[in-house]
Amino acid sequence: MKAAALPANEQARLDVLHRYRILDTGAERTFDDFTRLASQICESPIALITFVDATRHWFKAKCGLDASETTRELGFCAHALLEPEDLLIIPNALHDERFADNPLVTNDPHIRFYAGAPLVSPDGYPLGTICVIDRVTRQLKPEQQDALRVLAKQVINQLELRLALDELATMNQKMHDYLLEVNHVTQAAATLEKGDFNTADLDPIAHRPDELGQLARGFQQVARVIAERKQAEAALRIAEENYRSIFENAVEGIFQSSPKGCFINVNPALAKIYGYDSPGEMIASITNISDQLYVDANRRAEFIAAIKQYGTVKDFEYRCYCKDGSIIWTESDARLVRDSDGNALYYEGIVQDITERKNREDQLRQQLKELQIEIDHQKRAEEVATLTASSYFQEVQQEISAINLDEFWD
Repeated sequence: MKAAALPANEQARLDVLHRYRILDTGAERTFDDFTRLASQICESPIALITFVDATRHWFKAKCGLDASETTRELGFCAHALLEPEDLLIIPNALHDERFADNPLVTNDPHIRFYAGAPLVSPDGYPLGTICVIDRVTRQLKPEQQDALRVLAKQVINQLELRLALDELATMNQKMHDYLLEVNHVTQAAATLEKGDFNTADLDPIAHRPDELGQLARGFQQVARVIAERKQAEAALRIAEENYRSIFENAVEGIFQSSPKGCFINVNPALAKIYGYDSPGEMIASITNISDQLYVDANRRAEFIAAIKQYGTVKDFEYRCYCKDGSIIWTESDARLVRDSDGNALYYEGIVQDITERKNREDQLRQQLKELQIEIDHQKRAEEVATLTASSYFQEVQQEISAINLDEFWD
């Protein structure tokens, strides 16, 4: 067995992998779907999404295998990191000196065939693979290889989206907490009369031990409170400007909607997804999200039920109407914002247009169906050929030929 060499940029590669915060996370439906699709397209019993860290191959998603990880020395995927620009295909592991005596080959799961597409980050670092494994020697067809490459890109896209959502959620939470603190300070100072004087001007009087000095010190305290409030308000304006900049310039659709089913706020990207010329037009046009936006109102009910129960929804897919009446597929990640008493205030989240992805998935499924039909036809033809070539069939045919049908009918 020959362990894979470390990539030249190994430390930088590990830093990028850890940046995604994907290792040792729970199962996620999107990644599980990718492995199931890879298994079906490549007609392999095992499919994995693997991330390679310093000591192990960790499986984010798996199909047909119970293990959750294996050591880096034993794994096949570490070899794929060395050539991230193309697939690593091992038709027969027993004939490859790197793997011939590998325990994963000689023992369970008895790997013979392996094909892995590297998962390469946008900045060029290979993080792992999406791979398919079989217990018999074989090859992948060109279209299956292309499909595996497409799935690898989709895994990276999902990682990028996941990272962006995490960062946005962290930013939103910090912003929300900060605004609550600023609001508390502002409310506490709301009853104080606004002043515009220098507290040092009252220092000589403030040193007096009598009631006059006490009053001066009171005014100084009022002035400091007012100054602090102004600073807090200035900080709030900056924070709001920063948030507004993110909101307006985000490439993803961002929304806030009321529990009653109307939009409170949408950004330009969301208006564009649904075909509206501006956020204002979309907010004014859609007064009932369930009836006007969702193709299937039951999906809206499922969204509401899930977000009320769990507080968040992730990867929620649904079909919706655009302004021109056309139908698209979208995916939403959202959370329920509550007040201090636990009452629902509004929903906020991110929306993506996944129509192109859904179309590609449909095309891949259709290709798989057509491929299966072709395989079934070939198998039936082979069975008929095998039957007609058998000695038993030849004997039966000879016996039938020897029968005198005229005597039979007489």
